Amino acid sequence: TVLANIVLHGKVGKEMTMPPMEAQLNDEQIATVLTYIRQNWGVRASAVDVETVSQVRQATRDRIKPWTEEELQKLLKK
Repeated sequence: TVLANIVLHGKVGKEMTMPPMEAQLNDEQIATVLTYIRQNWGVRASAVDVETVSQVRQATRDRIKPWTEEELQKLLKK
């Protein structure tokens, strides 16, 4: 779900900045992109389903700024 958060809302940091894509991509498109990333970066995990992306979008719908590395690290620990 961290990757879904990054694609939806973007990320800012010293090493990387990614713009938010929530307005440009629907949940199915994001799930497809995240599945592609998983499969082509050697991660042995199942495909990302649309419902997961929908849940992340709904849970973070009020977010107006990109994620920071510190915030994402906290999400990983949950």
